[in-house]
Amino acid sequence: RCLGIQDVPVSDYGKAQIRKSREYIEGFKWTRVYSSPLRRCIETAECLGIEKDELKIRENLREMAAGIWENLTFKEIREKYPDLYEERGKSLGTFAVEGAESFGEAGERFGACLDEIRGETDENILVIAHAGVIRGYLCLLDGKCYDEVMKLTEEEKQTLPYVVFSIQLICVAYFADKEQFAELAKVNEKMLTRL
Repeated sequence: RCLGIQDVPVSDYGKAQIRKSREYIEGFKWTRVYSSPLRRCIETAECLGIEKDELKIRENLREMAAGIWENLTFKEIREKYPDLYEERGKSLGTFAVEGAESFGEAGERFGACLDEIRGETDENILVIAHAGVIRGYLCLLDGKCYDEVMKLTEEEKQTLPYVVFSIQLICVAYFADKEQFAELAKVNEKMLTRL
């Protein structure tokens, strides 16, 4: 489904994945934890052992809006909007249907929010957000065309100034101590092969 800003809970399977990932990140100390306001991110934090009152909620960490495609399956989208779906395939990162954001727009919004957060602290932070906005942001950071949003190589991911790890949602770890990047990258690799 195209969930976007639909405020749905994390599935039981997703919660199990998140709880499994907790053992891999327990050694990292976050001074602050920021989250999207959407329920699935707040539940992710709870599964990671982070209390709701510890979260700093930021509206601009929310997922990209899916507009008129919100809550439709991709089969329904292809059947109901075949021309728009085809156009999306040609311009994946810059295309947006009515009421939606493109990966590029969402990534820029997310990046501006991260810049604001980093202006508040130089400590270790954890940001709990969503795959779409982070993919857009990865393109922005790496100077890639937004239409290549799904084409980031492993090497490119390793050169970015933070590490992304995937559970059902995606979190961004930003460390004041750059030495911890490599350590989290190893944890990331180990965790993803076991989930």
